[in-house]
Amino acid sequence: GYANEKGEWATLPQLGTVRIGTRAEIGAWATIARGALDATIIEDNVIIDNQMQIAHNVQIGYGTAMAGGTIVAGITKIGKYCIIGGALVLNGHIEIAGC
Repeated sequence: GYANEKGEWATLPQLGTVRIGTRAEIGAWATIARGALDATIIEDNVIIDNQMQIAHNVQIGYGTAMAGGTIVAGITKIGKYCIIGGALVLNGHIEIAGC
């Protein structure tokens, strides 16, 4: 990651991990960023289609399916059984569907 300090870009080490649950499917060219400090979490039975972008510290709940070039910004929490698609961009630091 990066932070701007008085007009200069500083590199911030990403020290977290990515946890992928059982029966999770991740398509080709999907990008899942490791967490900044904690984990990025993909729970069990999740489907992430091709060409998706999942940013740092995102949490995707059980049984969620994502398709169609969706982009999820950092620290977003997505609840269980959500269906997300259609070239959607989700802003960071939000919770969707009762996380």
